[in-house]
Amino acid sequence: MNFNKSIFIVMFFSIASIQIFAQADSVSLESLIKLVVTNYPSVNEGIENINSSDFKINLAKSNYLPDVALNGSYTRLGPVSEINFPGLGLFQLYPANNYNASIDVRQNLYDFGKTSSKLDLAIQDKELAKLNVEQIKQKLSLITMNTFYNMLYLQEAIQIKEEQIKTLNDHLTFVQKKLATGSSTNYEVLATQVRITNAESQKTDLESAYSIQSSILNSLLNNPEGTVYNLKKEIITNNIEVDNNKDIENALHKRDEINIAKQKELISQLNYNLINKQDNPNLNLILSGGYKNGYIPDLNKLTANFVASLQFSFPLFDAFRTKNSLLIAQTSINSSKYETDIAKRNITNEVVESNINLKSSLKKIEQFNMQVKQAEQALNLAQVNFKSGAITNLDLLDAETSFSESELLLLKAQIDFSINYYKAKVAIGEKLY
Repeated sequence: MNFNKSIFIVMFFSIASIQIFAQADSVSLESLIKLVVTNYPSVNEGIENINSSDFKINLAKSNYLPDVALNGSYTRLGPVSEINFPGLGLFQLYPANNYNASIDVRQNLYDFGKTSSKLDLAIQDKELAKLNVEQIKQKLSLITMNTFYNMLYLQEAIQIKEEQIKTLNDHLTFVQKKLATGSSTNYEVLATQVRITNAESQKTDLESAYSIQSSILNSLLNNPEGTVYNLKKEIITNNIEVDNNKDIENALHKRDEINIAKQKELISQLNYNLINKQDNPNLNLILSGGYKNGYIPDLNKLTANFVASLQFSFPLFDAFRTKNSLLIAQTSINSSKYETDIAKRNITNEVVESNINLKSSLKKIEQFNMQVKQAEQALNLAQVNFKSGAITNLDLLDAETSFSESELLLLKAQIDFSINYYKAKVAIGEKLY
């Protein structure tokens, strides 16, 4: 009984949370983008990569610190070598039981740039991880923006269709009354019913498309399927001017793709430098101190002792490993340069294309604004003529349908302009989040 009650409570609050989300104030694009870039798994994965880079930096720095170890050993030797001195007796050369306990320290004094090169590489790897997170956030913001405006168009288009269907139903009621009095025909009734069916079919398509876009948004936000959104009507009306040359120049300095490509180029060069230093010599200080037995005159007494030494090593031959590694690293540098060049070309194309789309969508808004005004004027005239009996009910329906379709076209043009406006911002490297 308690288990069923718990399930009921969970289901109640789950449904309530969805309803609360649906009934809340209209949701803005900014708030959606903020939620997505804060909680999406790929962003968190990128942040973990940054954390991993911090650990790699600390690992590279550790070579500046000494290695310290506590060592202990016991060794049993046999037979024990002995020597007999006439008049002095028998002497053991070493004890049978050997004990040794020591603290060993190994300090890298100088490695001719190998550690510093590893550290530089680790630091730049972290910068690349940061740039990757920024790129992920920008891409998620762009997806969210597209989804938001697709849903906004469908949300508004559904309302326009509902108004159109209501008007058609009012007309149907009117012509049915006229048919009952003999002042109308079955043709007018059937023609009106066909228009209603067509409008309802279009509304169904719009609702299906809205559900698909809503599912995408729920996935981005990790919300329950079926969550309803009341989107804020954010239509961009800025009449912006575009300059391809200026925009391309800005984009080549600010776009994440360019910065990432250049960062990869830098990392490839640092990796080449590191490999080139692998054959450099090493100078190490080795210290060891502790207690062990085996010292004359009392071989079994534990005696304090120490060892201090400088160790210098210089590689003479590594079977061409460094040479081949350098050749591989050089190809990576070349590939990174090509990647940078490709990014520049793609960005140039994106800026030009986005500016063209922006101009085109702005021109369409002007055209459809004029069309809506003309359709509204035609509808007003049709209503006057219908009341005076100059036109039929179907003629009036044509005028109302033309007006509704003009409103949809204007809405689509406004939504396209808003999308192209944000795409143009993304193209020149401005952040949406």
